[in-house]
Amino acid sequence: MFSSGIGGHHRRPGVSVSDHAAEHLAAAAARLTSGVPWRGHDPDWVYAGNDDALLAEAINRSNARIVGALDPRQESVDPARIASPVCDEGCKAGSDTALWRWGAEPQALTVLSDLSWRFRVKGACLYAASSFGAQEELNFQPSIKLFLMKPEWQDEQIDKVLRAAIEREDRLPEILSQADDFMPFFYSVVGIHPEVAPITCAMLVIAQRWATMLVMAFKHQLAARRPHVTSSRILPVIDTPAHGSLPSGHATVSAMVSALLSRLVYGAPTRRADKVMQLNRLARRIAFNRVVAGVHFPIDSRAGHALGLQLAAHFVGLATDGDAPTFFEEGGDKQELRELGAPNRPPALNRGVAAPQEPRHSPLLATMWRASERELTRLGF
Repeated sequence: MFSSGIGGHHRRPGVSVSDHAAEHLAAAAARLTSGVPWRGHDPDWVYAGNDDALLAEAINRSNARIVGALDPRQESVDPARIASPVCDEGCKAGSDTALWRWGAEPQALTVLSDLSWRFRVKGACLYAASSFGAQEELNFQPSIKLFLMKPEWQDEQIDKVLRAAIEREDRLPEILSQADDFMPFFYSVVGIHPEVAPITCAMLVIAQRWATMLVMAFKHQLAARRPHVTSSRILPVIDTPAHGSLPSGHATVSAMVSALLSRLVYGAPTRRADKVMQLNRLARRIAFNRVVAGVHFPIDSRAGHALGLQLAAHFVGLATDGDAPTFFEEGGDKQELRELGAPNRPPALNRGVAAPQEPRHSPLLATMWRASERELTRLGF
C-alpha cells in the first residue's frame, strides 16, 4: 500500500492515479455546490429575495471602480443658483429654496413643524397665534369654538342616525372607499392627479396631516361618545374608529380640501361657481356618509365642516400673507345642527378681515403655495 500524494488521500487498490484524481475533483465540486452555509464574500443567501441588498452591493462595487484617488472634492453650491419650482419675486435664496432639495417626507415634516407652533387646542376652542409679546412670547386669540352634545339634543340626533341608515345600500361603495382615502374623489372633480400635479397634491397632503392633528386634539379634549355607544339601536356598518366622535375628521378634512382646491384651481367662489359648488357638495356628501355608516352624529359632521372651513382660511392666510378669519362659534343654535345638505351657494372661505400679524405668515408654506400656483398655471388651470 502506498500514498498517492494527491491531496493527502490514499488511493484505493486497483484504481489508477488519473481515475483517483477525477474522483477527488468530483467530491470537491459536490462540497462546493452542497447546502453548506457559504462563509466567503457575498453569500448567496444575502441576496435571495432581497433586491435592496443586491442593489446596495452592486452600487458599492461600481463606486469602488469609478472613484479615482485624484478626483476633486464637490464644489460648494451658491444658494442663489438652487433651482426650484418657484422663481419669482417672492423667491429668496436660503431655507425657502432649500425646501426643494428635501424628499417628500422630510419636506412635509418641515412645513408641518412651521404650522404646529402657530395653533393650539384648549377645551372646545382652537387658538391661533396673533402676535409676539415684549419678551417674544406668543399671544393667542380664539379662532373657532365647538360644542358638546346637549342632553336635549341626544334623542333627535340618534333618530337622525337611524333614519340615515336607509341610505346604506346606495352609499356603501362610497363609505368603504372613503374610509381611508377620499382624495381620488376630489381629483376626479377637479381633473388633477398626483403624478401630474405633485406639488399641489403634496401640499394638500400636508394640509390633511395638519388638520388631522388638530382634530385629534379636539377629540381628546371633548371626548364625545360615538353613536353606537350612546344607543344600542345604532349598529355601524363599518369598524368604528377608536377615538372620540366630535368633530368628524372626515368632515373637517373634506371641507378644508374642498375650500383649498376651490381657491387654488378656480381662484374665488365666483369663478367657475359650478365646479366650486361640486367640490362643496362632495365634501358634504363625504361628511354625511359617515353618519349613514353609523359612526358619527350629524352634529359631528356639522362641527367638522365648520372647523374645516376655518382651517382652510388659516391655511390660505399663512400661505398668502392674507387676512386671518375672525372668531367663529359653532353650534349655538339648534337649527344649525341639521344634516349637511347641498348648499345653495358656495361657502365663504374667509369670514373676517382681521389685519395680518407677524406670526401669520409662513415662508415655507408660501413657497409651496406659489409653486402650486405655477404648477397649475402650467397645466392650464
